[in-house]
Amino acid sequence: MSKVKLRETINENPTYPKNGITQKPYKKTNYKTLNESYQQNGYTHNVWVTEKQCERVNVKVIDKNQKVHIVDRFGNKTDIFNISQTDFMKPKVKKSISGKPTQLQRIETLEKLVHHLLENQSLQGEG
Repeated sequence: MSKVKLRETINENPTYPKNGITQKPYKKTNYKTLNESYQQNGYTHNVWVTEKQCERVNVKVIDKNQKVHIVDRFGNKTDIFNISQTDFMKPKVKKSISGKPTQLQRIETLEKLVHHLLENQSLQGEG
């Protein structure tokens, strides 16, 4: 299992529920359950993973509120999550190696400074 397979499945953008790691489509009851969750929650991708699968490829489930249960042929339930509920889909901010602030950090600092200056200016205008 690898992140490459996961990326391939996401790029394929299946219209039916598909496991992001095994690349197998879901069938029968699981198909219906996952498709309903996909539509109701407005997910971008109909790609699903279990928490264990995420751990194997070093991905974290960050939103456990909308978990869905799938059932295997023996009746065992497993929690499953949409790929958009993981940090795999979130943009990653690169850390500066040199110790200097990144462009994003500089922008955030400037925004705070501007906000602070505007607050002070409005306070002086009142006095």
